[in-house]
Amino acid sequence: MPAALLAAAQEQLVLAERALLDDLRLLLAGFEATADDLATLGRAAQDLDDLFLLVVVGEFNAGKSALINALLGGRVLPEGATPTTDTVNVLRFGDEAGEKVVGEALVERVSPSPFLRDLAIVDTPGTNAVIRRHEEITRDFVPRSDLVLFVTSADRPFSESERQFLATIREWGKKVVIILNKRDLLASDDLPRVMGFIEGNANALLGFQPTVLSVSARQALAALQQEDVGERQRGLAASGLTALDAHLRSALDERGRLKLKLASPLGVAALLLERYSAVADRRMRLLDEDMRTNTLIEDQMSEYERDMRRDFASRLGQIDATIYELDQRADAFFDATLRLGRLPDLFNADKIRGEFERVVLADTPQRIDNQMQELVEWMADRELRLWQQIVDILNRRRQAGVDEGMLGQVGREFSSSRRELIGSVARAARDVVEKYDERAQASELASSMREAVTQTGLVAASGVALGAAIALLAGTAAMDVTGVLAASVIAGLGLFIIPRRKKAAAREFHRRSAELRSQLRAGVEDQFTGALARSLERIRDTIAPYVRFVRAELGKLQAVQAKLEALGSEVGRLQTAVDRL
Repeated sequence: MPAALLAAAQEQLVLAERALLDDLRLLLAGFEATADDLATLGRAAQDLDDLFLLVVVGEFNAGKSALINALLGGRVLPEGATPTTDTVNVLRFGDEAGEKVVGEALVERVSPSPFLRDLAIVDTPGTNAVIRRHEEITRDFVPRSDLVLFVTSADRPFSESERQFLATIREWGKKVVIILNKRDLLASDDLPRVMGFIEGNANALLGFQPTVLSVSARQALAALQQEDVGERQRGLAASGLTALDAHLRSALDERGRLKLKLASPLGVAALLLERYSAVADRRMRLLDEDMRTNTLIEDQMSEYERDMRRDFASRLGQIDATIYELDQRADAFFDATLRLGRLPDLFNADKIRGEFERVVLADTPQRIDNQMQELVEWMADRELRLWQQIVDILNRRRQAGVDEGMLGQVGREFSSSRRELIGSVARAARDVVEKYDERAQASELASSMREAVTQTGLVAASGVALGAAIALLAGTAAMDVTGVLAASVIAGLGLFIIPRRKKAAAREFHRRSAELRSQLRAGVEDQFTGALARSLERIRDTIAPYVRFVRAELGKLQAVQAKLEALGSEVGRLQTAVDRL
């Protein structure tokens, strides 16, 4: 590609990558991303304007600082057998050597070494050291690298801790060159075997075929002290530094540095997209299950309502049956009482009324009251059981998410807020259960139903029992019947009047009992329907915050997933464009 076209393509890619990183950072900031990840994205955007960063990593005492000194042609960094670097050292080109602290655990050193004209070298603290902070500092700087030199030592090549650290580096999509240092410790016939061991394990364990080079930084530094040019060159070649320097200069020509520089932030973006897409997927599964839980609770309430209405009809039928029995006893009473053989008694209204109340009414008022009490106690018991079921469901859901790893660093705020919300809803439901007084609830329901009957006009005073209302109505009917019969007999209508009046009295009693049954049913049904609706509304009001949270979070999450997918496609497009440079 001509230089002009390369520059134009580079400019367009830089602008596109910067926009991508800004969009991703804005999206993840609203998705509870960690401060470290947001800072990494910010630095990735800033590093597009910085020099190429060649980051040197490895375990302590692997010879990183010595290797850098050899590449720079002199002892710029301190060396030692114990961990000597507890900060990140950024080495840049300058006419005069110097150093300054530019941030926490970050020192910038200046060296006139020609090797630094087109790139900066980053020396990091050793990993797998006693001082764990050293490894944290190194891990934090890896995402900024454009190329990683991973230094391993010939006396412990490619250890398990090194494999784990290399895996972390590869997660960020970084290109890695593995340097086997201290090769002078190996016999000449052992070096190929150790090199093959490193290559094979890196390929098998990391899934890529790395470039593996060997060097002896100690021999290289010794060769650099030689005044004789020939001796110096032969010593550098024997140390392996000449081959390493040639490889780096070839791989890091202008085009090579450009491609790696542009690929670096895309690797950062790709890893964070993968990480937060996985979080979004786990969260979506959690919220889907939460939505199913809300549906389950709603289904439980619907089933509860259907069962209540079905069982209520059966219980109301028991009250109807009691009134029908009253009708049957009344018919029998009229047949037995309103006849000529009882004529003398018919003139004694008090006696007939008393007999009517004893034979016809009997225990009907008390039975009705008992049936009503059973009805309201049944309603109170069923409502309490429904609340208990909902408390159990919410308590199970509150723990969900812990098992799915939602309490890690990523997504902690969402998971904590969700558990606290479900916990508060569950506590509110549990408080209802703990404070639920079935007797008081039944008494309140009974009062409501009796008041409804009172409002029908059957009785004038509030608080009168339903059974008493029936007694008053039936007693009034008895008085009317006996009064009409007595008047008819006195009038001399005798045998012809009594049968007709008996039929009329029965019809009138049936009409009044039917009216009582109809109004009683209507009043009780109204109160039952209202109590059932209030019960369900109270439950819905209690769980409403949970329902709203789930619906709102699902909507936001679907939007985030769509944006993550779009940004993932953009990363793929830009990676292809970089590869084509």
